[in-house]
Amino acid sequence: MPDPNNLLPQFVVEDISDARVSCSLALAEHDPCFAGHFPGLPVLAGVVQVDWALQLAERLGFDSSRFADIPRVKFKNIARPPVTIEIIVEKKSATGFRFRVSSEQGLHSEGSFNQ
Repeated sequence: MPDPNNLLPQFVVEDISDARVSCSLALAEHDPCFAGHFPGLPVLAGVVQVDWALQLAERLGFDSSRFADIPRVKFKNIARPPVTIEIIVEKKSATGFRFRVSSEQGLHSEGSFNQ
């Protein structure tokens, strides 16, 4: 699988506060985040969605390497290109956050992390 750290496309819109970060990502079929998952039927892998949430949580001051627990994550709907993904990460405490990945296709994933 490709390195998820190299799979974050350019932000279309980004909004950051002390407790919340959100961004929109315009994704096309040729974007690296779809490489190998699956040939002829590209879908955005759940592990990529979780990794993007962790990367955005770092903008809220979290150290993503310290997360040892994902108490809740649900994958609801596959994301197929072309699609504009919205990712929202909200601080729920000093040691945890929740995330939501959605698009015009619906809710793709949601969950929470604790340190």
